Amino acid sequence: MALGAAIFEDGHGVILATSDENTKRTIWQVKYSRLELERRFLIGTAPAGIELGPGFSIEDRYIQDTRLRLRKIDGPEGSAYKLTQKYASHGDPAVCVITNIYLDRSEYLALKALPGKVLRKSRRRFTFEGRNFALDVYEGPLAGLRLAETEFENEQEMRAFEPPPFLGHEVTSIPEFGGGWLAHLDLSDLRLIASREELRL
Repeated sequence: MALGAAIFEDGHGVILATSDENTKRTIWQVKYSRLELERRFLIGTAPAGIELGPGFSIEDRYIQDTRLRLRKIDGPEGSAYKLTQKYASHGDPAVCVITNIYLDRSEYLALKALPGKVLRKSRRRFTFEGRNFALDVYEGPLAGLRLAETEFENEQEMRAFEPPPFLGHEVTSIPEFGGGWLAHLDLSDLRLIASREELRL
């Protein structure tokens, strides 16, 4: 710790304050954010005999020159809106720091005016052998792409997970299969990426 430094809590996080302006910085505890541990796979269809949950339509706007995603969710019970910041923790795409702010419609519409790339998909959830999955079916330029995601309570559980046979190639570590990248691509781009990675879409 630098000379003259002190650690204290200010109600929002842990502050590291020093007498040297050049080294002054803030260390935030994960209070408003949380870790999201998730693995992502290509998938054809959900396994036979599995009951799919209600469908949701999702429109994501990745705001230009930021790490922010503006999301609109339309489901059986109405619409929801949120602004999300999400980024990899220590460069690991399976472990992300995520912060959500829930919005009302007027706030959503105000932020929607910002420039960004839009990604549309439908989502349904299902459970297989006690584990929850999300099945995303993409629309527009990415029509035909289907991804399955599953989240974990801790890293040990995530690393130990053995994908069931109905899942295709894992794409968690391929940057172009993250939402921020996908919003800039179409299916022909993904075919080139799949060829490079030696995987089958």
